[in-house]
Amino acid sequence: MRGEHVEALESTVRSLNERLNALANLVNELMVNVSLIREQVEEVTTNLGSLTSQVSYLNTAVGELQSSAVQTNTAIGDLQNLASQNNTELNALGIQVNQLATNLGSLQSEVEQYDTAIDTLTSRLASVTASLATVQAELNQLTAPIRAVREQLTQLNGSTVTIDTDAGTITGEVISVGTDYVEIEEPSGAIVLIPLSNINLVDAA
Repeated sequence: MRGEHVEALESTVRSLNERLNALANLVNELMVNVSLIREQVEEVTTNLGSLTSQVSYLNTAVGELQSSAVQTNTAIGDLQNLASQNNTELNALGIQVNQLATNLGSLQSEVEQYDTAIDTLTSRLASVTASLATVQAELNQLTAPIRAVREQLTQLNGSTVTIDTDAGTITGEVISVGTDYVEIEEPSGAIVLIPLSNINLVDAA
């Protein structure tokens, strides 16, 4: 009956380990996605700053051309041709300013979308991290009996012990203790490897 319980525990531990690995992979994937989105946001923010500088520069240029147009309108003769040329340039720059303003609004919208995506991924990451902690706690609880047996046998390394297992009782000297097994040398000289999960009781001789 205890063997079936141990097998069920081992199955549960394996399942939890698989869930732990899957959650860890999901955390890594989410962290990569967050990093990529942050890089894109930084690139868009850089472009936004550049466009803002261009708009400021063009607004200054428009002001200068408007001043030149006023001066040109007060001139006579050939200065009127220069005024006409400046007005044409002013219109062209005005179109560029409007286009850049439109692009600026679009980039601001993209930045807001990226911020929303980052918030969503951050929330999912927090949820996955909490689930990971829960699974780890369950795993620690299930493996606690095995750890206790391992610690007891480690302290008895080199000593003669009697070990009760589902398959029977074995007496011998503890040769070594592994992660999930113990190596026993029987009085006959035979070496026996016993899985820690199969051990019901350890009694020091």
